[in-house]
Amino acid sequence: MKDHTAVQFDDGMEVRFNPRYFTMPLVSPKRVLTDNLEVLDLSNTDLNSQIDRAHDC
Repeated sequence: MKDHTAVQFDDGMEVRFNPRYFTMPLVSPKRVLTDNLEVLDLSNTDLNSQIDRAHDC
């Protein structure tokens, strides 16, 4: 997590799994931060190439 994005997160945030839509929303008791998290597999790749392809909006 980048320092400048920390203000977007609430206490008690959790990732849930929505089996109907096969998504992973990030939620808190107050709100939904995103309807679907993007997961990057960094185990066997160059970190910079994965970051360049990540969706960051």
